[in-house]
Amino acid sequence: MLPNVFEMGLDEVLRSTFVALRNAPPTEEERYRLRAMLLIGAPFSSVLTEIAGGLTPVGKPPVVASARAAIQHLYQLAFMRSPSEEETQHWLNPLLTGSLSPTDFVVEIATSEEAKQVGGGGSYDLPVPDGVFVQLAYDAILHRGAGPEEIASWQAALAGHLTERKNFINSVVSASLSQALSRGTAAANDSVSSYILGRNKHVSSADWSSISSRLADEPTAAPAAPKGETFRFSRAAGSLAVSVICSLYRGGEYIKSYMENITSQSIFLTNCELIIIDANSPENEYDIIKPYLGKFTNIRYVRTDNKVSIYDAWNMAASMSAGDYLTNANLDDLRRFDSLERQAAVLDELAFIDVAYQDVFYSFDSTLSFDEVAAFDISSNVPVITPYNMLKFNSPHNAPMWRRGLHDEIGYFDSSYRSAGDYEFWLRCLKFGKLFYKLNDPHVVYFVNPRGLSTRPDTRGVEEAHRITLEYSRQLISPHLTSSVYDFVEELARRTDQDDRAEPDPRVTDWRYAEVQKCLRAWAARSRKTTGRDHSA
Repeated sequence: MLPNVFEMGLDEVLRSTFVALRNAPPTEEERYRLRAMLLIGAPFSSVLTEIAGGLTPVGKPPVVASARAAIQHLYQLAFMRSPSEEETQHWLNPLLTGSLSPTDFVVEIATSEEAKQVGGGGSYDLPVPDGVFVQLAYDAILHRGAGPEEIASWQAALAGHLTERKNFINSVVSASLSQALSRGTAAANDSVSSYILGRNKHVSSADWSSISSRLADEPTAAPAAPKGETFRFSRAAGSLAVSVICSLYRGGEYIKSYMENITSQSIFLTNCELIIIDANSPENEYDIIKPYLGKFTNIRYVRTDNKVSIYDAWNMAASMSAGDYLTNANLDDLRRFDSLERQAAVLDELAFIDVAYQDVFYSFDSTLSFDEVAAFDISSNVPVITPYNMLKFNSPHNAPMWRRGLHDEIGYFDSSYRSAGDYEFWLRCLKFGKLFYKLNDPHVVYFVNPRGLSTRPDTRGVEEAHRITLEYSRQLISPHLTSSVYDFVEELARRTDQDDRAEPDPRVTDWRYAEVQKCLRAWAARSRKTTGRDHSA
């Protein structure tokens, strides 16, 4: 019943059907509900009937063209062919005279004998590869994008008959129900906990206290020297390299240490500016900021008339900035004295890099200095960024540095997000082919603030991340991961000029990767022989 799903996509099938029958696209609620109906096994005829249920009788000559379009569309969906003129007139005249209701028209076509022979029954037999089916299910039922590892795992299970599509859908539905039931029901904890990016573990305030007790019994260690610098900052004084942007709201507890930390950066006086957007904070932080404004001419302070979101504040600051590079500096975080210098040196020397980022130290005590936090040695271990691992978690995290020109090319931060707008921006960068560079040296402290926007119990971060992956996973995941086994093997042979087709075992999760590697090695061996560089004999 859905011959064009693979080519058009399930959303496009639903959209075009709504437009053909109702002359308007579906609402978000209708789209999700009908997509979910199809994926849990409802025949497409029942979906068409529901769409048609919202129709009113046609009955007026001016709608001949739209009635014709509806007939053409349904024939393509149900019969995989266009109607003849005789068939069109067979339906058109009763529709225009009102002797046949639109609902009955749709039901008669969808349940006809020809439709049954062409399309079969429920959607478990949708003519799409397993990988595409997995994506459709995650989109419709979990309302998030399926990750590459999830797609590969389910593909292997379906290919090896360890599960069937019906059972897979039941698993996804169960996950959705568990997710819904868990919202707002988590027991309150008496300690703060944070997931350590890239280390697959959590650290709590209780763990922090334990380490603190141990360190108190040990001799005070000398601050660790920064790791060897690959790039050196060599700009002349007065060349504005970095604009530090800051959103300020209820930051009275942190503002003094924040101002000291930023103005003590090694290149702050000579090559930086600080732009503070006071989002109408009620804590009168300006009294602490004012002396710094008199001392440093490269600090700009703007107070808004109303409270604005963090991403609105960032966008305001970014639009005011004059530096070649931007970095956000959160009020409750810390930077090592050379942090801005290290990041700017990368972007100065590597013109092809768009964003510089690094691992971070985690802290549960905002009163400690950078060196004191570093002694706890709780740091992230984020990977070198690829589209696939960025769909898993936000590697740039806090305090990356990026080229100011990115905003001219791909826009500003999406302020419809409350806490994950930066994550959306980095995925947007990947969509447009922008490159990231990791500094393997934690020179930033991330404070696990129990009242922080992204760490407090009522954060919308998880829901927002799901919304973001729903938008970007299809755009960033290669169609070669979700294509059929046959199509993948044929494409691989074509691209590598192989005479012999691969004989993969699709029950193995990473067989596509293994086949690509095998073909690349074979291609390299042939290339060496062709150029006379084969010394293996």
